[in-house]
Amino acid sequence: MAQASDGEEASELCAAARLEPDVVFSDLRMPKLDGLCVLRVIQEEKLTSVPVIVVSAFGDSSKMIEAMRLGAYDYITSRSTWMR
Repeated sequence: MAQASDGEEASELCAAARLEPDVVFSDLRMPKLDGLCVLRVIQEEKLTSVPVIVVSAFGDSSKMIEAMRLGAYDYITSRSTWMR
């Protein structure tokens, strides 16, 4: 398991190939690169083939559609009961 403090670090962790996660959770709003940018980098550079789940505290349907279009496995709001 690894944790990144911002989107740029998350992309670097994936690119370093030191990790073999079962799933990637990416917050939509992060410093430097947002979750959609991280997802785009992961997909374009084929950094991992594991499911990427985008998490957000905001139920913005346009962001959800964009995340799914970019290849996210799922998009969940952090207000979901499983996060409590």
